[in-house]
Amino acid sequence: MMIRKFYTTCGIFAFILIVLVMTLGMRLRKTDPADYLAAMVDKHHLLENLQGPRLILAGGSNLAFGINSHLLDSVFSVPVVNLGLHAGLGLEFILNELKSEMRSGDVILISLEYFMSLKGDYQLKHKAAEFYPSSGAYFEHEYVGDIRYRIERKRSAMQENLSMVKQSILQTMRPSSGNKESVNVYRRACFNAYGDEECQLNGKSSIRASDIDPLPVKGYDGIPLLNEFYKEAIKRNVKVYFLYPNFPQSVYENNIRAIQIYAADISSRLSIPVLNTPEDMVFSDSLFYDTVYHLNGSGRNLRTEGLIRQLKQAKIFSEKKAL
Repeated sequence: MMIRKFYTTCGIFAFILIVLVMTLGMRLRKTDPADYLAAMVDKHHLLENLQGPRLILAGGSNLAFGINSHLLDSVFSVPVVNLGLHAGLGLEFILNELKSEMRSGDVILISLEYFMSLKGDYQLKHKAAEFYPSSGAYFEHEYVGDIRYRIERKRSAMQENLSMVKQSILQTMRPSSGNKESVNVYRRACFNAYGDEECQLNGKSSIRASDIDPLPVKGYDGIPLLNEFYKEAIKRNVKVYFLYPNFPQSVYENNIRAIQIYAADISSRLSIPVLNTPEDMVFSDSLFYDTVYHLNGSGRNLRTEGLIRQLKQAKIFSEKKAL
């Protein structure tokens, strides 16, 4: 009798615990449409609604925070779309995204953060697919990964819900002091009509050479994937060019050997034509914003002006004629 009562009590406790976890794990707010990753929806909408050949920028946030597409558009007679969003999505995701969207006559500029992961972060890719369902086809789904994602979403939902309740209580108990919160640049509204991030343009540099781990001294294992993509692009009459990413002077100096090995591997094994060198993309630390790949307004203009010169030298586009 006592054993049966014990098991009954344990069952009731387990049931209450499951209900509690499920309840706390229900988001008080639905998936935030203002989230940074939700900008993927707008970028693809822009791609789909442009007629004729397009200049497509593809890679991580070094492009999102590092290109003035309006300046490119004002010089060359081709519409520009900046698909750059997050390096954590991984090379496979980014190349599959391009395969799904590129069409005959397009020109694609690929700029990858150094040693970008091939697979990327599974949870980040899954989250991107919540905002833009079509991107679910850009990566291979894993049963275990899906379970981990759901568990993590429950955990983050509980954390978010508790934070919201705590914030509401504090606001009730303590009137607003009127202090301005720091600007959040990681949100959908920060992207302009070309797909460029603009909220950081007037920001001051906060990077330090010690902020990142040293780059690995080895070649890049993503080159075969890039070469395979290039073959597909040629078949579909799409031109593709490779660009090194922007990098701060201090961090570059700490990683010269690693970057030299990386560049040598790119030079010897990559089939895609390369338009610049790592040295071309080294800028003063003061021209960056919050990470080693995010430029401020002055920095991104300087990088874009350099890109325009490189595109002119390669004679990829004709310049717009003055009216």
